[in-house]
Amino acid sequence: MTTLPAVAISRLSVSGVVADGGDPLSRQLLKHLGWIETGSGHEPWYHTALDMSRAWQNAEATKAAVLLTAAGYPVQLDPSLGTPPDQPAFVPSPAPEEADPALGVLSLIDRLKGTDSPQDAAEIAATAFTPDTGVLARLQELVEAGAEWVRDHGPEDTDDLHDVLDDASAVLYDLTLGLATVPEDFRTLPTDHSPMPARATAARLTSPAMPTTHTHDVPSTATRTATAPDEPRRRAR
Repeated sequence: MTTLPAVAISRLSVSGVVADGGDPLSRQLLKHLGWIETGSGHEPWYHTALDMSRAWQNAEATKAAVLLTAAGYPVQLDPSLGTPPDQPAFVPSPAPEEADPALGVLSLIDRLKGTDSPQDAAEIAATAFTPDTGVLARLQELVEAGAEWVRDHGPEDTDDLHDVLDDASAVLYDLTLGLATVPEDFRTLPTDHSPMPARATAARLTSPAMPTTHTHDVPSTATRTATAPDEPRRRAR
């Protein structure tokens, strides 16, 4: 786990309360609280307004310590300014290692199977098939990145792998373009219609039965002999 740089908040006799250390993000947080940037060089430091009373300075220092600690920064707060919080107010939970990255796609599948609304289906399809931002477009980008990785970092004899990934990326790109209108197609479907399985079942029930195999009756030899016309006898010469 990455440790963020510490921020020291202390009281100086001339500059009032100052904050030093941290990184660009911690400095942005201080600016958000109204602290004033000063100093020169690549790492400026911040201080509260000079016309604040000591009680006001203490309140602002404590507020900054709470915000920075909540963001994960170790804070060294001058005891004369207040008591630093014991622990961050918010600690981001790391993603579990066993998390399935495909759960989002599985959720889309379950939602699509569980709805009979064209509007819901259109929203799900938009998540999956919208060019540039949909699931399919991101998958294409992943495959394309794989091809680029092989090209840039693979040994010289991996041209076949690069070509496979590059071809797959092109296929996925074509699919993305081909499926781009699916969300709108879903959205324009009529809502007062029988579901497809019901129509298919009704068609099977009302259609005449069709033979599953095709056979042709071939007359037997006896039948052919009995029904065949008599051939004229050939005259002997």
